[in-house]
Amino acid sequence: MDQESPWQGNLDIRGFPFWLIYFLPPFTRQSSKWSLRKAMGVRILQAVLQNMSAVEMKTPVNLKPGKEGNRFVKILPAKKSHYIGIVTKDREIQPVTIGGTWYPKRPSPGIAADAILHFHGGAYVIGDGRQDDCGFAAKTLLQQTSATHVLCPQYRLAANPGGRFPSQLQDAITSLLYLIEEIKVPAGQITISGDSAGGNLCLALLRYIADNPKAAIPSPGCAFLWSPWVDPAGSLEEGYLDKSPNAPTDYLVDSFGAAGAWGARCLSPSSMTGIKLSDPNICFIGSAFAMPTPLFSTGECEALYHEM
Repeated sequence: MDQESPWQGNLDIRGFPFWLIYFLPPFTRQSSKWSLRKAMGVRILQAVLQNMSAVEMKTPVNLKPGKEGNRFVKILPAKKSHYIGIVTKDREIQPVTIGGTWYPKRPSPGIAADAILHFHGGAYVIGDGRQDDCGFAAKTLLQQTSATHVLCPQYRLAANPGGRFPSQLQDAITSLLYLIEEIKVPAGQITISGDSAGGNLCLALLRYIADNPKAAIPSPGCAFLWSPWVDPAGSLEEGYLDKSPNAPTDYLVDSFGAAGAWGARCLSPSSMTGIKLSDPNICFIGSAFAMPTPLFSTGECEALYHEM
């Protein structure tokens, strides 16, 4: 935006009493249709994400069940023949055992009639798919769809060692094949879902399946894209989201400037691979591809809406 809006700029938490008073009249809120609670919630999310990005706080990832108990599973890599092409370019990045959390509970093979494979957001540097991270999203998906189970993988984060591209794509392949081969969910009854970076990962997975028929990975039934991050390379540009018509109503503006750039830097492929961050397997603006899986995307107030 050419001029700084009153909800942009300094997000010091000490200013929250002021914002609480400022947002009392509906017309001063980011959207006059929003409640006071929602206006403050967006403001708080801006501050939290901006502070995490400022210190580049790393998310610890482990394969211990934790409070998720038996809902947490270890997912082994699939057969080597499923990982070809773009995901083999970096010899230092290999398929590994990852974790995943089931909602509402862990199913036995053949029990999950309709399943959603949901990839969390967080600019590829935040999140782990566990209860505190994905519990609300999983509950919403279960309430609003016919799915009986949701699996949220703990894919590798770009800010952690060995987390650059294509580690997340390898983990997405591993997760989908786990559902198909281990849990025995027919591919046509699997919905892949993702918000922000998770939406980017959905598109990367679908492109991989479409471009690599020899990998022999069935296409999922459909895909839900929740404000997907379709242009990580663009996040390295100053003011990436500032000019969006939806800038005032998105907590990502200001905060995502730092988080997006941090995530994009960490995600960037090794120069030894010859793959750039702008590669069509990472950035999807202007790189259309054909596939049998229908896409459903949503958005209204998000700054990423127009790119989506």
